[in-house]
Amino acid sequence: MRISEYPQEKMSDPERLFCTVFWQCGFGLGLPEPEAQYRWHPSRKFTADFAFLDNDKVILLTECDAGHWSRGPSGHTSGKGFERDRVKDLLALELGYITVRLTPYQLKNDPLHVFTVLAQVYRERR
Repeated sequence: MRISEYPQEKMSDPERLFCTVFWQCGFGLGLPEPEAQYRWHPSRKFTADFAFLDNDKVILLTECDAGHWSRGPSGHTSGKGFERDRVKDLLALELGYITVRLTPYQLKNDPLHVFTVLAQVYRERR
């Protein structure tokens, strides 16, 4: 489902920030509107926060990581959660997908650079 159609209340704060910054920077750089919570694996229920597609072909997967800033346990920062994310990244790479992990700090402090790089990689991989 495209980000403009995906319910904002289902998104985490970092995911909402990604969407806001995408409309401010990324769209003008030639990136297509990404898919939210994109299920990318053919047999496992793995999703990426966002996926940039070209005619239904996955070009880039993006994950908004912020659990390392949370107080208390987080599924992505526990030892098992961290390992699980890296297993997903490797499986994605096996399928030819690049996973880009972004933090809220990057999105807030250098959004134009983030989306310029994403747009460049997107154009090169199309």
